[in-house]
Amino acid sequence: MRRTEPVQPGHPAPDRADYLRERTRPGPLVVLLLLAIAYPFAASAAQAGVFVALCVLAALLAARAPRWLCYAALAAVLCVMVSGYVFGVANGAEDAQSERDEAVELAAQALVSGTNPWARRTPLDMPITTGPASVLAALPSVLTTGRINATSFLFYALFFAVLCAADIRQRNESFLPLGLFFLSGFFGFQHALYWSLDELAWAYLALAWGAWLLERGWPMGAGACLAFALCSRVSYAFPVFALLCWDWYRPRAPRHLWGVAAGAALATGLIAAPFLFVAGSDLLAHNPLTVAGRLLGKPWPDTNPVFHALNAVVAAVGPRPAAVVKAALALAAIWYTAARIGRSGPAHPFWHLCFAAVLATFLVYPAGVSDDYILFFAVPAFLAIAWSPSGFGTAAGARAAAATTGPARSLRGGSERGRRTVPGSAPGRRGGS
Repeated sequence: MRRTEPVQPGHPAPDRADYLRERTRPGPLVVLLLLAIAYPFAASAAQAGVFVALCVLAALLAARAPRWLCYAALAAVLCVMVSGYVFGVANGAEDAQSERDEAVELAAQALVSGTNPWARRTPLDMPITTGPASVLAALPSVLTTGRINATSFLFYALFFAVLCAADIRQRNESFLPLGLFFLSGFFGFQHALYWSLDELAWAYLALAWGAWLLERGWPMGAGACLAFALCSRVSYAFPVFALLCWDWYRPRAPRHLWGVAAGAALATGLIAAPFLFVAGSDLLAHNPLTVAGRLLGKPWPDTNPVFHALNAVVAAVGPRPAAVVKAALALAAIWYTAARIGRSGPAHPFWHLCFAAVLATFLVYPAGVSDDYILFFAVPAFLAIAWSPSGFGTAAGARAAAATTGPARSLRGGSERGRRTVPGSAPGRRGGS
């Protein structure tokens, strides 16, 4: 058997096969998370399969099995838990109180029947705010099964694949703690699974792909990915703007905004075409933009002194001027932050996306502040940790520093050596729609 030697500073990085063959050494965070989640899964008969898979994972970690085997076991645990929720728990009695999945399904059925999806209302008499891109993404699943469950499961499977691929690319040992955090229910993931809220985060996979295409020098493809995100939900305008700012200010970034704009325009036309064909001029009266526009002027929930003071300011200014000011302040903050950290910022855009998502949730659309929307900034935060060289700790950072002779790897696996000087959804009932 080939022996893997420890990497010394200044020596070449071990290849990915060596990294995956290394013996796993679970750190204190992994052990703590395993202990924290073991009992809840053991106490739930509905999660018996997850508990058995967790026991297998714990045994592999205790035996210091090769990393690839532990990662495969964790992926199995994650898929078992997600499938149990998506195809089982989320379709129980509480499904009638959560209408985000029903909104997507109704919109897809309306498109197939030749009517305007946004002229319909959900079973709880709420407007449909799902964008056309999400409707098209759910269409194959809705046509074959009548539900979006298969699309939801595919989203989570791809999300786990991206986290694992980032770990292997960066060699930062982040997949185990991130996967266990997902299982623990922190950051709203189990809440989103229980209430079928994952449609909020589908477009982040498109943004991740768009960032990769930007680094590969394919601006039209990247623009198409950004258009998909924008056409999924209006609130994605802020993460999309953050990604563009990251691309503009990152070191040695080529100027290819015209290519991005061309790809975005072409993709937007293709996405909107079937809806224009079936709805025609009725889209002027019923579309997801009008609902999102009305939400901009909504007040904050009066739950704390900070929100109470902000509501007093909005009441003095008026809802419409306040909506414009809030959106402008959010965009300005995103631009200023990207410009300030562009020279020394991360080689990936996901912290920028997370910051933009927090601003969109707490500043621009504050009426929706609830556990339902945690996923909107938790997903980019997970992606940011996965693509960071240090992962969760200094040990992984030391590995990355020793394994590379330059700064952190970018999304495409290279390193950023050059430096360039830089100047100066609807609120209310559970799940929304």
